[in-house]
Amino acid sequence: MLKNNRMDMTGSIHHVAARALEKNSIFLTDQDRSNFTSRIEDITSSTRASIYAWSLSHDQIHLLVKTGFKSLSFFMKSLLSGYAVSFNREHDRSGQVFQGRYSSSLIEEKTFFLPLINFVHLVPVQSGELESVDELDNYPWSGHPAILGTSEIPWQDSSYVLQKIDKDTDTARKSYRESIESEFSSRKFIKNQLDLNTSILGSEAFKKEIDKQFKPEMKRKREEELRKSKAFKLMIFDDIITETALANGISLKILFGRGRQKPVSDTRSIICHYGVYRLGITCQDVGNILGVSAPAACIAARRGEKIIKTSTSLASKLDSFLIDE
Repeated sequence: MLKNNRMDMTGSIHHVAARALEKNSIFLTDQDRSNFTSRIEDITSSTRASIYAWSLSHDQIHLLVKTGFKSLSFFMKSLLSGYAVSFNREHDRSGQVFQGRYSSSLIEEKTFFLPLINFVHLVPVQSGELESVDELDNYPWSGHPAILGTSEIPWQDSSYVLQKIDKDTDTARKSYRESIESEFSSRKFIKNQLDLNTSILGSEAFKKEIDKQFKPEMKRKREEELRKSKAFKLMIFDDIITETALANGISLKILFGRGRQKPVSDTRSIICHYGVYRLGITCQDVGNILGVSAPAACIAARRGEKIIKTSTSLASKLDSFLIDE
């Protein structure tokens, strides 16, 4: 079966949170924060996801995201892993940046969408990083100002949020600001009303419907069909390409270029090995993706089998993408 226990359904809305390891800081400078938001923009664009709310605090990040054609797991792995590597390099450090895996809840839109918009944007105030909603109005590291119309964030879908509040944009913005102020003033944050650690936030009917889609027998049948799908294998191969390049510190631009330096060649060989021997993709298809000939992809795949044996940690990561036989 696929090694994924999350309610990870493409095209659905999730509240996602990630925290710093041992209450350290995820961001030390505004350049770090800018780096992180640029990564959100790139991944949102490339996966056709939608961001409805977001906030960055020194030790936590929150997103309300609707996944596109890629899974939430792919979205978050690309975002967090890529940032962690960049953060460690920038600050000459090593080790984990985030505390374990991110947490996520699949949400029922009609019931929890707007309350979670407020919750996500109030996190910097609730955590004590900011002192008031007035301060939040000008806080550049959340989606709150964009909904108010005082800043423009191209990758944030503020119009969708406003339409959920009222058809008239000005009225919607006024109502949103009042609801934020009211929630802050009463201190009745949604965190105190709901279990945000649950995998599903929704009504009993919604949970039952989701449960049907995740019943073991249905899941096995769906995954068996996916196992035979070339498109699915290519999707997994795409994840392996990204993870291998990231682990070896090779940019995708260089990987797909003509470079023949040993680190680049070794990275391509590992990727070819997983594509040809572990996923059963033809040398021709692997070659087409990497920009090399079919014979070259086959030779690289054999070479990659020897190389990956010397890197058990990377092998373990890449094996986690595969399907158990």
